[in-house]
Amino acid sequence: TGFGLLALALGDRAGLAPYSALLSAQLTGPLGMSDTGLNEAPFTNGIATRLAQGYRSTGTALVPMAISDMGVLEGAGEVISTGNDMAKFLRVLAGLAPFPVAGAVERVTAPRAPGAAGTMTGYGLDIYTLTNGVQQWEKAGLVAGYTAYIAFRRQPGTAVVVLSNRAQHQSVVAVAREILSLLTPPALSVESVAPNSMRVTFPAAARLTYEAQTSPNLSDWTSFTTVTNTAETPATLSLDIPMTPPNRFVRLRY
Repeated sequence: TGFGLLALALGDRAGLAPYSALLSAQLTGPLGMSDTGLNEAPFTNGIATRLAQGYRSTGTALVPMAISDMGVLEGAGEVISTGNDMAKFLRVLAGLAPFPVAGAVERVTAPRAPGAAGTMTGYGLDIYTLTNGVQQWEKAGLVAGYTAYIAFRRQPGTAVVVLSNRAQHQSVVAVAREILSLLTPPALSVESVAPNSMRVTFPAAARLTYEAQTSPNLSDWTSFTTVTNTAETPATLSLDIPMTPPNRFVRLRY
């Protein structure tokens, strides 16, 4: 109810109604999120063939559910989107892309009040401080037949979104956090093994391939080797990297 009323208030303040007009003018339009809208015929008719069928569980069976229609409280959770569009949104929140309104993302992500169990709360976001001191922002949402979850960090900028066509699917949260943990840059151990070579040792995630690249100018990158952890569990891998000119810069990608 609170979020639905907030959407009405924001629309009134901006002179934009219904909420879909506000969303389009100030968020989805500027970010190019053309596949994001609300449960209104002009939008849903255009994406009807791509809508995922939602379900709720009775404990013994899955029951099909229709897209939620929240009426005047549509801002409470009626937004329909795709993984690609949510990636555009999360790039902005994680600090990887600019937003047209200066300072808006900083205000959204700033702590506003204490939350549950030692967390902080921002504008609709739960803020966690991880054991390594890194802040992580999260938001879960569910309606009849669907569950959505986003999590992101700004230092370093990483993010994940999980969209499920099943209501109250609690494992969505665990899946999102596990994916985000895999996106964390590995801790590197570097040692010289020859006058013009160094060895980099790092923890590698399960079944993940790492690519080493060199560049003379931080712009033109050339791949020179890859290494894969073929195991089903994390493992420690090593790479020997030549440091002969013009390879002044090296990066490890995955």
